[in-house]
Amino acid sequence: MKITVEHANRNRETGDVETFTAVAEVQIPAELYDYDKTQEALEYAYRWTNNIEGSWSIKKASFTLEDGSSVANGDFNNDVVVLKNREDGLGQRSTMAFDRFIIDHQAKDGSVVPEYRRTFECAFIGFKEID
Repeated sequence: MKITVEHANRNRETGDVETFTAVAEVQIPAELYDYDKTQEALEYAYRWTNNIEGSWSIKKASFTLEDGSSVANGDFNNDVVVLKNREDGLGQRSTMAFDRFIIDHQAKDGSVVPEYRRTFECAFIGFKEID
């Protein structure tokens, strides 16, 4: 199972969501594949597209500081593929309310099974399935 994370793009004047940008594809671990584990799979994708202990979208296991020492990037995860990088080289923002998660179930060969696609919105608390 994979989840594509789409960040909402808002109108700067009205605040309305106008479009979405696919920013990440998260490969969900096999133990979370079951249909009854959808919530856990969504939480996994949410966690690993948030900047908590570093940057989820800068694909480095550690960062070198000005003094030459290094610090671990606690948000680095090989299950996350960055689909869109920022032009300025900084990391993507954290996933938040109104962003979308598109769940694609995969066949054993890795191909997507489109009839099992489900879309969820990140709500203020949890996730809400949308059409």
